Amino acid sequence: MCVDGARERQADCAWPAPYNDPHDSRGRRMTYQVAMVGSDGVVLASDKRELMFVAPRTGEGPMPNTVTKIRFDPSRRFAWAYAGSDPARIASVMLSRAFESGISESDLEKTIRQCGDTACQSGHYAHSTVVFVDGQSRKILRAKLALGATDIEEIAKGICFTGQFHNKASFVAMRYYSPQMTVNCLAKLGAYSVLRAGELDSQYVEGVDVAVYSDSAPAFEFLSEERMIEDASEIDEGIRSLIR
Repeated sequence: MCVDGARERQADCAWPAPYNDPHDSRGRRMTYQVAMVGSDGVVLASDKRELMFVAPRTGEGPMPNTVTKIRFDPSRRFAWAYAGSDPARIASVMLSRAFESGISESDLEKTIRQCGDTACQSGHYAHSTVVFVDGQSRKILRAKLALGATDIEEIAKGICFTGQFHNKASFVAMRYYSPQMTVNCLAKLGAYSVLRAGELDSQYVEGVDVAVYSDSAPAFEFLSEERMIEDASEIDEGIRSLIR
């Protein structure tokens, strides 16, 4: 059991305590994302928080910013999202440019790896990740960036977390996800997980973007953030009604 104030014991706990101190970044990861394969398509959900670290000795802390971390290729068959240090963002931009120039399907993994390797030359790349989703084949790839050694893993379980995957909010998606769920249901589940992750660590996770590719609409598109927030509230109300 975790005890408040006993930092030395937290390493033995299955779930770390919520982050309350905005100046304590030890063990914390930027961003929260989840990709899921359903019965009729795929869903990719991400937060929108970015921290812009100011120059040292100014007496100021990191400044929050809001960005869209999910990108599509021109055909909208593919979507990807970045998490972690700046090299992940750079790799995402490079991948967009590569798609604009044209990539053969057989060269996808090679191109992702090249983008990751090159982006890591820009600086610190610890915990930098790009999750890549093929809507047509329903394949999820997770690229862990490293200088000259970017590793790409195909996710076989149908659900993939990136960024702050240890956040307690992951429990909901892990407990209730099923590959038999429709993308309509998975979009709600993904949005709920991201938004509740933000409540647990608002310094590093905030906002939500949800992209969906379905058999009925075979191209990635963003859903309304306002609607996703409403759906998350309805999930909370539904749970409360069952335990009254």
